[in-house]
Amino acid sequence: MWIFTQHGYVSVVQHFTPTPGAELLVRARSRRHLERVLGLVLPVDRVLDLVRSTPDHDYPWRAAVDRSMVHDLAAATIDQLDYSNFKGRAADTLGHPDARVLGEIWVDSHGFTTNELGGVR
Repeated sequence: MWIFTQHGYVSVVQHFTPTPGAELLVRARSRRHLERVLGLVLPVDRVLDLVRSTPDHDYPWRAAVDRSMVHDLAAATIDQLDYSNFKGRAADTLGHPDARVLGEIWVDSHGFTTNELGGVR
């Protein structure tokens, strides 16, 4: 699952642990994004303990967390939602270079409409 917030972009997947289902892996392409998102519900020292560098993977930053933490992260982002323009807020909170990437994703997502309409735009 991909989660785009005003604090950053993360990917969340099942973490293959000895007890499947007990942990999720929160991954990011930006350490700053991962730390900011985790920081919504954790103190800085705990965030720094959790974040791992994985430069040989497609997401070079990862943190294994309990499912309940991802629930709390989602709730925290919803609780803070006070804007009517996501891309504009992202430019303010993440900076224009990261907002540009989000804008590119927004443009590419028009493909979903095209697919639904059978290729007609």
